[in-house]
Amino acid sequence: MAGFGEWLRGGKYAGTFKLDDIIALVSGARGDDPYGYRAEFANRVRAAKTAKGLPQQQ
Repeated sequence: MAGFGEWLRGGKYAGTFKLDDIIALVSGARGDDPYGYRAEFANRVRAAKTAKGLPQQQ
């Protein structure tokens, strides 16, 4: 979540960290998610990836 927040602020400290990297980290750490919070976070990151007004990634 911290990486996503940093990316949303412009990524000054994110380096080459991309939204795809965030999705991969979240997906790899799914484990037991009884309330679906991690799945919902992954969906939010995917939505940000396609949102208008945000810089497109290569």
